[in-house]
Formats: sequence, structure tokens, C-alpha cells
Amino acid sequence: DPDADPDAVFPQSIASGGPTPGGVLLWTRIDPAVFDPAIDLAVQVASDGDFDSVVFDGVLTDPERIAAHDYTVKLDLDGRLDANSEYYYRFVYDGVASRTGRCQTLPQSGEEMESLRIGLLTCQNYANGYFPAYHHVAEAELDFVVHLGDFVYESADGDFKGIGSERFPDRQLELPSGNDRVRTLEDYRYLHRAYRTDRFLQEALESHTLIPGWDDHEMVNDVYWDPAVDAPAGDHPRGDDPEFMTELIADAMHAWWEFMPARVSYNPNDGSTQDRLELWRSIEFGDLVTIALTDERLFRDPPREAI
Repeated sequence: DPDADPDAVFPQSIASGGPTPGGVLLWTRIDPAVFDPAIDLAVQVASDGDFDSVVFDGVLTDPERIAAHDYTVKLDLDGRLDANSEYYYRFVYDGVASRTGRCQTLPQSGEEMESLRIGLLTCQNYANGYFPAYHHVAEAELDFVVHLGDFVYESADGDFKGIGSERFPDRQLELPSGNDRVRTLEDYRYLHRAYRTDRFLQEALESHTLIPGWDDHEMVNDVYWDPAVDAPAGDHPRGDDPEFMTELIADAMHAWWEFMPARVSYNPNDGSTQDRLELWRSIEFGDLVTIALTDERLFRDPPREAI
């Protein structure tokens, strides 16, 4: 239906990430209010924005898995696309198409490259204002965008707003747990959902393939690993409770994995928090550049004590 509103079905729009020479990860989220387990989610990938030359189409037929992950969906196209190529994609659900996204695959390892255009992003606080810079990111001629972290901030009470920052209309948050700081998996999911409703952020993620990392606020402020208790710690009302913090960081990690099209190794059943999600990785852009992404939070030393 060309007149259907994509926001009614895909309120967080779409994104691509995790590029390889043979594909990307495609991401979306279906509004649970319209989700019907009997209806399959379709996806189309084409070499043109009008979808006259479709190179891949298919359906996702696992409604239980979709519902279990806050109605988020990730589809791995590795091995199905050509290297160093631009594609267009969209999801279709019950006759309603998402907005059209553009994605980019990596060049082959060692392929000769003359240039690379990367947008470097970091630190976006929903309560601190709007995201118009992302409109310019969307319009920029970029090959990829790299996000260094703080994609969400874990407070609903303006704890990390800028000095003198005012209250902005429609930017107030209210965590499901009723607390000012995150306490549960649902709190983290809520934050990711809220941030991804920003239209400028949606534009940027629709336009460019994302390579995401994380910093501290995806979990808790100034998070680090405390070897004395072999658990994460940080700036949180219960930051000195190792058992609570271990569970909280696991929840943060899970929500991040659900909402990010990131090609990372993740095993939610691994007993070790540090081994559960392997964020660090390297990405080769032909013979020109290799980017190394690190995890400087789950392996961070405790802060130095004041002398």
C-alpha cells in the first residue's frame, strides 16, 4: 500500500550494520500493537531505489523469536551480496513497507582502495535536546558511519544533561521500573526504543551502514571491572552491589545487542560477563584502512583513588 504510514508498523524505522564483503545485517522493529504471529515479515534488497532490480527477497517466519526480543529483527545477508557495492532495502509487513534504506558492503580483503569516507559519531543524550546533526549525516556522502558509544544514556531524570540545558518538549523519559536510573532489561529496551524514534537519527541510520561500539552510558556511568569482586561496578545507586551489577550489565548488553545491527559474538548463556559479548573486532577496508574497535569498559581498571 503506497499510502500506508511506515511509522504505524515500524516506529523505530530501519538500519543496516555489520558490513562484510558479502553482505550486511538488516534491522527493524515491529510495533507490538500490530504484530500478528500469523503474518510473515518480508524483506527486499535491490540494486536500485525503485526496487526494479531485486537481488534478494524473502520472509522471516519465526514470530516467537521476534516477540522474545522486543519485536526487533535482524537478518544476516552475509554471502548474498557483492563486495564494495551499494544496495537499497526495505521491510514489508501486512502490506506496509518500511522506509527505504541504503546499505554498503565492504571491499574484498586487500582490494585496492583510493578513498574511504566515514562519519564518526558519539554521545547523544535524548533529554539534552534534538539531533539535527544527524540530518546532515544522512545527507553527507559517506561510505559508513562508526558510532563510538553512548548511543543511549541510562537516566530518565536528566542526570547527564549539559550544564544549563533546558527541558525540551517531547524529550522527557519515564523508565518502566519507575526509577530515575535503569534497573531492568525493560528499562534499557525502553531507552533504545525512545532514542530510535528521533526522526533525524532514523534518517542517518536509513542512509548509511552502521559500525557500532559502546562506551559507558549504554550500561551505567563510568562502568569498569572491579577485580576485587570480579564484577562490574560504576556510578549507579547500587553500583557497589556486585550481584546486582552483574545482572544489570547483562541486561544492558542484551538490549544493546537486540537494537544494534552489530556483527559481534554474543552468547547470553555464557556464565562470564566479560566473555558474553565480544565487542572487540577489526574491520578491513580493502588495502587502505583497518579499524580496530575495542572494549574499554568491561575490561577497564578501577579509577585511581585520590591521594
